[in-house]
Amino acid sequence: MVDSSVFASHLWASWILLAIICGILEITVPYFTFILVSLAALVAAVVSLQAPLGVQLVSFGVVLVVTLFFIRPLLLKRFQKESKMVSRSQTLVGLEGELTEGIDPALGLGRVMVAGHDWAARSSHPIGKGKKVRISGHDGIVLIVEET
Repeated sequence: MVDSSVFASHLWASWILLAIICGILEITVPYFTFILVSLAALVAAVVSLQAPLGVQLVSFGVVLVVTLFFIRPLLLKRFQKESKMVSRSQTLVGLEGELTEGIDPALGLGRVMVAGHDWAARSSHPIGKGKKVRISGHDGIVLIVEET
């Protein structure tokens, strides 16, 4: 049987183990959640060198809540901007296509065949069916085209 005083005197090791496990999990699920648990566990490990279990748990909880609600949103905002994937319609900008339906800017109607796929299209001026167009931009999944 394990003596509880031995466990209590080495509680810091449990906090460090939790920090390591959460650090590894953050690599597989990169949303700044597990790394913040890891940070809170490291703070609790430091506190465990001088304080009882209750104080360790409170310090762990306070650090976790503060980081999850105040630090995590800032990190997500900063790093999600930089790591956004290019949309499928963005990759078509600059390519040429052919209108499968003429574009009437007043009605917002039009379709273009580009890169082997049919897309909704619009333009600032009317363009007839069968005309060659260049993709100049996009608005979500609607391609903005100009006659070539």
